[in-house]
Amino acid sequence: MPRINIDLSDLRQLPVTSEATIPDEYLDSMGHMNVMWYTHLFSMAMRGVFRLIGLSWEDMPHFMVNMDKDDVASTHEMVCAYVDMSRRRMTAIPVEVIQQLDAMIADHRQLDWPAPTCGIMAP
Repeated sequence: MPRINIDLSDLRQLPVTSEATIPDEYLDSMGHMNVMWYTHLFSMAMRGVFRLIGLSWEDMPHFMVNMDKDDVASTHEMVCAYVDMSRRRMTAIPVEVIQQLDAMIADHRQLDWPAPTCGIMAP
């Protein structure tokens, strides 16, 4: 897959949902971050997104930036389902959460750059 070029000035228009300094323990023998830590860090960023739309972590495309290199290190797309924990089943997302998501989507549509998605989940 070709490398996606993303201008960091574009990303700075988005809310920061998580920040971390990568410890040496996350690096492999070649000095690269192990893939399991990408999954962990994107999971932590999702917690921030959930907070932005009014969900707690229990209720429920990201970019990872290497600040030392001033470069986008990774992107992430995922599909989520809303679960009613009292019934332990997937259910419709509550209206107040949908309203928060709609507001976030509207804000993102105002950006002057398109999100570099893989395209498979495009509407």
